[in-house]
Amino acid sequence: MEFQTMSGPVRGLDDVSLGLRGGEFLVLVGRSGSGKTTALNVLAGLDTATSGEVSVLGQPPVAARPQLGYMFARDALLPWRTALKNVEFGLEVRGFAKSERRALARDYLDLVSLKRFADNYPSQLSQGQRQRVALARTWAPSPKILLMDEPFRRSTHRRVNRFTRSSCACGPLTRRALSS
Repeated sequence: MEFQTMSGPVRGLDDVSLGLRGGEFLVLVGRSGSGKTTALNVLAGLDTATSGEVSVLGQPPVAARPQLGYMFARDALLPWRTALKNVEFGLEVRGFAKSERRALARDYLDLVSLKRFADNYPSQLSQGQRQRVALARTWAPSPKILLMDEPFRRSTHRRVNRFTRSSCACGPLTRRALSS
């Protein structure tokens, strides 16, 4: 995949092939600018590959989007919504009933240790707390594939261990995940 810049084309991804089975957890590691976020954006259907084929769950990425959860490197929280309402937002756009949205949002805020901050707005949260609200929002709809760009950048090792155990455990948080 190439991008045009003022100084000419820049190759973002070259000769990449991924194949995952259900329950696998993949981490993309590389230096800054090596294409990790570009790869996630292509898989999420936000960027289009300039060559080659991209298939997610056997279909083009845009068609697979309803089955994906994508957590951006920046929290992208809506500043006019509380933490609870931000988690509900992902469920709302997917058509979940209001009562189900509220219950799931509370459960996922509890999972990321933010239950007592449910009524706080993003401006009232630390950066780490904001990142955890974004994580809860991404997890709550139980997507088949979870794409996460630097999800634990502002988390302690203890929290990372708790989150990864939860996301890989059997039960409601079982998922197939891609993470950078």
